[in-house]
Amino acid sequence: MSFLFTPLAALAGTAGLLAAGTCLLSLHNSRQPGSRWLTWLMAAVALWGFGAAMELSVQDVAAKVVWSKFEYLGTLTTPVLFMLLAADYNRLERLFRRRTLALLFAPPTVCFLLALTNAWHGLIWTSFTPSPAGHNLLIYGHGPAFWLGVVGYSHLACLVAGLFLLRALHIFPRQYRGQAWLLLAAALLPWAGNFLYLSGLSPLAGLDLTPLCFALTGVVLALDLFYFKLLCLVPIARAKALEAMGDGVLVLDPQGLVVDANPAAGQLLGQPTLSLIGQPLPCPALQAALETADAAPCEVVVSGTRFTVLDVRLHRLHEGDLTLGRLMVLRDITEKRLTEAALFEANWALKARVEEVQALQAELHEQVVRDPLTGAFNRRHLEETAATRLAQGRMSAAALVLIDIDRFKEVNDRHGHATGDAVLQYLTALLQDSTRTDDIVCRIGGEEFVVLLPGTHAEEAIEAVERWRQRFSQVPPEAGLPFEALGFSAGITLFPLHGQHLQTLLEAADTALYAAKRGGCNRVCLAPLPNQSATVPAR
Repeated sequence: MSFLFTPLAALAGTAGLLAAGTCLLSLHNSRQPGSRWLTWLMAAVALWGFGAAMELSVQDVAAKVVWSKFEYLGTLTTPVLFMLLAADYNRLERLFRRRTLALLFAPPTVCFLLALTNAWHGLIWTSFTPSPAGHNLLIYGHGPAFWLGVVGYSHLACLVAGLFLLRALHIFPRQYRGQAWLLLAAALLPWAGNFLYLSGLSPLAGLDLTPLCFALTGVVLALDLFYFKLLCLVPIARAKALEAMGDGVLVLDPQGLVVDANPAAGQLLGQPTLSLIGQPLPCPALQAALETADAAPCEVVVSGTRFTVLDVRLHRLHEGDLTLGRLMVLRDITEKRLTEAALFEANWALKARVEEVQALQAELHEQVVRDPLTGAFNRRHLEETAATRLAQGRMSAAALVLIDIDRFKEVNDRHGHATGDAVLQYLTALLQDSTRTDDIVCRIGGEEFVVLLPGTHAEEAIEAVERWRQRFSQVPPEAGLPFEALGFSAGITLFPLHGQHLQTLLEAADTALYAAKRGGCNRVCLAPLPNQSATVPAR
């Protein structure tokens, strides 16, 4: 299964993450009215979004169909769950009986089974066509079950949800109606996205924006449910709210004396709450924050019974132009800062570990692609690098040289394998010193070497190999070898004249090398061109 990650796949994945985050938020606020159905709704949208991301990432049509079937878990249940959320808003408890829920989810269940077995009947999808817009999109042809069971039932459920919200506009008090309008506006987003998809007016043919629209709708619902308290407005006395707050609250007069404080403030400052009243701020760091920070948030460190880092926010209390005092809100962020410090240290340790692993991987890769005796690249590197560059057309022209040391067996027999190894190392150093950065020098076995010369034509290749041969035939004393002359035979092939694949070039070079050996050794031959019948001696 091949993957192609596109911006559209990222967009669908973002929709899934957005829905999953809203689902977790709703689950965290599970005691809030309406949170149960919002949790299920966002879970379905998350499945839809993640399925869409995978469908937009895989390239095989069969794999796309499999992920489309996975998407249908969310596609078919999302409208019903949205209707149930709207029913919960209207306190329609009779819709939540088990029998009623089973009836509501029966059509989606049937449609999902039809999607799973679509290959047998084609009632959901009739065809699969790559989108002309590209982006790895697929256009689905739809059958009668899709239009009736998927589109028809889903739109009916969304319509009923909209009617429930309209009903709430009339029966709820005025202070609730703005929130119902917000829900109704959010409900229109998926309709708009699905209309663009079904009508073919989507910006890209085959792109379904519905899961993203539902994810945005979920965010609006979460804000309305948990921030604006859409389903319940419980009046809480301000004094009780102040006492119950986890953040410390200090009310200061214009002179900076504490006139009121909640229990949390006393706990954060390590003093009884009543002892704070009528006194200046007990901590010099807070006093400095009061004098310098004004309304800007700041952080102070309080040293008392324990090390504490406080986030301090100041708000002016005024009536018209008259300043009555200031409100100081204290939040304990010690754990957050300690966690951040630990995370920072862990990140540095992880970074060092990653760099160590990368260095080890690079070293291991070098060991895998290098000949341990000579340090030249080996056949594996030649096959991986040269074959890939030739196949991808990254070279307009190239020469491949196959070199074999003449009478190397005699060297080993007369002087020993240590001397033979030194000859191999000497030739490797000569070739690496005489080639360019982009050239590839490989020892492919025994006394055979391959040199790939990108961007090199016949005459240039012949001249280069002749220089190597002449240098190799004149062994300098500092080389430490027990003879003054060595020789090699070489066969040259040209890309793309002799072939466009590595194996073809190697075979042609081997033929030319054989001709050089047969011609007396210590010579260079060019492989015959397609219209020639014999190899061409280089010199």
